[in-house]
Amino acid sequence: MLLSEILEENSVQSIHNKTKISIDVLNKIIAKDFTSFKKVQAFGFISILEREYGRRIDDLRDECEEYFAANTKEEIPFIAPNAIKKTSKPQWLIWLASFGILALTIYFLIQSRMQNDIPVYKDDANLTILSNSKNNIETNAAMNTNTIKKDTNITTPALSADSNTSLSSDNNVTGSQQFKIIPKTRLWFGIMNLETKELENSIISTAFDIDAGKQWLIATSKASFSLQTSQGFKEFADYKVHYFKVDNTGFEEITKEQFVALGGPKKW
Repeated sequence: MLLSEILEENSVQSIHNKTKISIDVLNKIIAKDFTSFKKVQAFGFISILEREYGRRIDDLRDECEEYFAANTKEEIPFIAPNAIKKTSKPQWLIWLASFGILALTIYFLIQSRMQNDIPVYKDDANLTILSNSKNNIETNAAMNTNTIKKDTNITTPALSADSNTSLSSDNNVTGSQQFKIIPKTRLWFGIMNLETKELENSIISTAFDIDAGKQWLIATSKASFSLQTSQGFKEFADYKVHYFKVDNTGFEEITKEQFVALGGPKKW
């Protein structure tokens, strides 16, 4: 159907009455003057005419399409820099980075807890690192311990002697007992020879022997461990700092105040 066919049978006024399109707009459409319309408006008026007259108006629609194709500049949409989607990294790199962060976090948490488990006392210039050397601590005479109550709660049968490691012990000394500190996990402990006042400390994960022929003061960190003597062994799983006095009768747990009063250091 052509526009001319509609105009042969209908006046502009009758088209206006039927379509409700203003006469001024109809005159422009009939003249195929699309300069005052936007593309969507022009095709909107054409669609109204086609709807009311029941057929496609080919010549009018084609000329409208040609006009806007020749006179409309294609606009390139503006995309903000932040709106540009970044190229996603391979999934395995993301998982690898996440695993690395998790591993570092766990490592620093463990290190922090180990530091917090060590008792805080004053600095001491006599501090030395715990070793297995036979000659670290000299033979000492036993001190009078009648003023301090002994621990009599050790009832479990004795464990076998551990000859693989020793704590400042002299294997050439005869008749001396060997007491043990047996950690369940990593355990920090400091030890002081009551005769020489020599200090040592270390972190252990296996049993260490203590020469019961000498007298010691011992402080531990917050970790699970056991103490072994010839009478048996006693477990400590309360994760608290503990203090002990050791002589040939065994381990005696004492308070921090007693530990300091006997000459124990305020800081290792």
